[in-house]
Amino acid sequence: MPPISDAQADELRSWALPAGQWPSRLRITAVSTDTGLARGWSPADGISVAVAVACSSAAPGVAPPVHVAGSTWVDGGVRSGTNADLALDPQWHDGGAVEPGRVLVVAPIPSADLAREEALLTERGHRVRVITADPFYEKPHDLLDAGFIEVGAEAGASQADGLVDDLVTWWNEPVRPSRSLG
Repeated sequence: MPPISDAQADELRSWALPAGQWPSRLRITAVSTDTGLARGWSPADGISVAVAVACSSAAPGVAPPVHVAGSTWVDGGVRSGTNADLALDPQWHDGGAVEPGRVLVVAPIPSADLAREEALLTERGHRVRVITADPFYEKPHDLLDAGFIEVGAEAGASQADGLVDDLVTWWNEPVRPSRSLG
């Protein structure tokens, strides 16, 4: 599939997203096909959430890459299933300092990349909680099958019911200051 423009991407994805402003803390990851570098799109980038989602969901044979901001972008998953390590990048924080905090990582499947990212965040003083989906599929490729949307939604809702109390406790525990991340 050839790349699409930001206007085409906005049209492609906007119908499926809620109206309103882009949440200031939301980052949507994508990878440049020109440089291989990952980025977290944010409201500061001047693109719509729909364009960022189109960049982040672009995958061969599934959805077209998006040409925006002088590069062509594809799903951040080609680099990592979560890109959680980008939380250590000052650009992720609009150029501000990276203070230790809570990092909740939700991933479809466990992986070596996920374990590496969790260890890196923990080493830098973050309190990390990783949640991987309870298996509701036979092969990872099934996650790309639209027929699994309802099954996945039901499995996720059931798993969330079992996690909510524990996550509320984890979220409300104080974060202790640790060493500098500089």
